[in-house]
Amino acid sequence: MYQDTFVENFVSRKTSMVMKLISILLLVLCILSVLMFFLTPIFFLPAVVFGLAYYFMKTAIIVDYDYTLTNDQLDIAKVIGKQRRKNIMAIDLGGQLQAMAPEGSDALAAYAGRGLSTKDFTSRSGQGQVYVMALRDGTGRSDEMLVRIEPNEEMVNAIHKLKPRMVHVAETV
Repeated sequence: MYQDTFVENFVSRKTSMVMKLISILLLVLCILSVLMFFLTPIFFLPAVVFGLAYYFMKTAIIVDYDYTLTNDQLDIAKVIGKQRRKNIMAIDLGGQLQAMAPEGSDALAAYAGRGLSTKDFTSRSGQGQVYVMALRDGTGRSDEMLVRIEPNEEMVNAIHKLKPRMVHVAETV
């Protein structure tokens, strides 16, 4: 009897220091423009511009990734500002997956130094275990790419159960 596989994982991306500094700078400029507006009305437009820029910047720097594994399909979605969801990639594990292993693993040595394009869908925090998936596109061409994800243990085990020869699980210490 065939059993369906469904696993979800949600990862929040760490905001870079540069983006935080730009956000703070826009807020300070907005506050200064509002204060200057009381002295002279010409500062109304800069206050509005800096305020809108701060609002859009603040919502745009909050990025989360949602991994959803449904049978042989891994869907990766980007959630911006906890409001807008954009499907980024759908990976057919049966046809596209060549290898999956923890970052730096010997199992990925064949893909190192080949100049393959890399997509990064991790938290960039350095806290979780990052896995790299070597994929080929399903069109029959030899285009290959690497995808960095940060799945939880349940998702890694589910993918390993589906593709045991292609998935190398990290050793626990």
